[in-house]
Amino acid sequence: MENRFARIALSVLFLAFFWFFSKTANAAVLLDDSFQDLSQIDTKATTSVVDTQKQEVRLPGLSNSLATTTVGSNLPQYVVPTTTGITWLSYDSSSQSMKPVASYSVSGVTALGVAVRQDSPSIWALVDNGGGQQSIERYDYDDGAGHMAENPYLTVTGLQNVLSITAQPNSNEVVTLSRSSNGTGVITTYMEDANTGQLVQVPMRSFDTGLADPLSISLIPNTPDVVVKTKSGVYFYVFDDASGTYTQNPAMTITDANAKQVESNSLSADTGVLLLNNATQPGAVYMKDDASSSYQQVPATFDQALGNAVSVSLVQGTNGSQMAMLFPDGSIHLFAMDSANPGFNYKDVPSFDVTGGIVPRLYAPSSIYQSVKITTQDSIELVRLTTQEQNDPNTSIQYEVSTDGGSTWQAITPGSWASVTPGSNIVLRATEMSADGTGTPRIKHVVLEGTYVSLKNLRATQIFFPAPEQTNPVPTTNFPVFVRAGGQVEFMVDSTGFMQKVTVQFSDGTSMDMVPQQPTSNETNTWVGWYKVDLNAPSDFSIGVQITGKNPWKSVTISQDPLLVVKNSVKQLLGVHLTE
Repeated sequence: MENRFARIALSVLFLAFFWFFSKTANAAVLLDDSFQDLSQIDTKATTSVVDTQKQEVRLPGLSNSLATTTVGSNLPQYVVPTTTGITWLSYDSSSQSMKPVASYSVSGVTALGVAVRQDSPSIWALVDNGGGQQSIERYDYDDGAGHMAENPYLTVTGLQNVLSITAQPNSNEVVTLSRSSNGTGVITTYMEDANTGQLVQVPMRSFDTGLADPLSISLIPNTPDVVVKTKSGVYFYVFDDASGTYTQNPAMTITDANAKQVESNSLSADTGVLLLNNATQPGAVYMKDDASSSYQQVPATFDQALGNAVSVSLVQGTNGSQMAMLFPDGSIHLFAMDSANPGFNYKDVPSFDVTGGIVPRLYAPSSIYQSVKITTQDSIELVRLTTQEQNDPNTSIQYEVSTDGGSTWQAITPGSWASVTPGSNIVLRATEMSADGTGTPRIKHVVLEGTYVSLKNLRATQIFFPAPEQTNPVPTTNFPVFVRAGGQVEFMVDSTGFMQKVTVQFSDGTSMDMVPQQPTSNETNTWVGWYKVDLNAPSDFSIGVQITGKNPWKSVTISQDPLLVVKNSVKQLLGVHLTE
């Protein structure tokens, strides 16, 4: 018997040594996504950009981070959401360059998009008010004050999930594209009420397009017709005055590589011309073919190899001959058709370029990545998230997990095990955030592991001096087992959930710590315990057990009563008189 206890002690020392140099055993992998496809993405709930080419999840770019106007002159002017508000830039003849105009700029607002009137210094702004709340705000130049002032009559508050904004050039009409709870694009038109002067919604020109993954919108100037860009293409909606409804014109639909380009959400429309981003050059130009009523890409060339722009804006009234583009480095370039080289050949106009002095907002303040629901056979109680990220400065990511399919959420920290409400419908969610809109976090890979906490499979593994009534061979789960007084019963129990300690409380008031057979850093383990029956224990004496396992987050208890029953004694078995 002493040799057996010595072996157990040596085993404990060995296991302690092994634990020091072993890795943590892995739990069940619930989710492993490196974003090579969308199979594990809840596309309706996800508002982040899932880029399967770059294999990352990032914030969406702002679709209206550049607007152009020629108000007060025939020269292009730029309006840009920046980290400090909204900056208006005009051509300065003394320096022969574009300079910010303080009196036309707006400070202290978090603008996510802008549109401008072409006949007055007026700005429509999509503003983030925090907490998921947005508003449309109108700013007009106040001659008396000498600066821009908000027009409260042309402001709409209490908006949510607005992605893009567009406006008529010469009237108080603004149109938004928002994302519905089902992930479809909703168009909402607002116009100034002739009686009250307030901005009101126009029901007959507001509708759910049913288009999935909406990105941006642009009005065809001086018409109610709109162009909508989604992740799958560009779609045209024509308003029918007779029926008072919009109809999609399939002949105008564009589904080429430019229309599906994920690097930018931007588009800009003018009469008969459409400007999109291009995957390899600043822009892609489309002209309307009147014979087929379709838009056809024209072979446009650009003299600057600047890559693709993040936001584009046609200079209104130029029939596509002038266009401004905002690039990822924050620079703005004006391209104009080259008069010496007829056709759609565009040259950069350096005196109208902006290469410093402003820090534009390029990304949405926040967006959501959400996985599909993972249904597990066992109820999950512990989770661990491991991530690979590539984050720009001033960005962050908050992770949450749901065990009830998305009804409730619990915050988790990558790299650590966390206790969660038990459940078997697991969803992972991440909120990506940018403090100033100049950069984005990037999730490159997520692995979510899960397990549950349990003690199970209690069994008797050895009976030293079994009683005649013990007919079942060991190991056995048939309790009670029968043992003679002076004998011993060894038992084992299996644990799940990274148990650090398992304790047995016997019904006679004694207790012991069970011995782990594997490192306690393992998700699963087997624990050994024993009870030595007193030599003088009377026949029919019984012992019950209450076994409690604990990990850093919670504990679990199982009971077996009786575990053993005493029948006869070792004295009768040996046929000798034994004394203590």
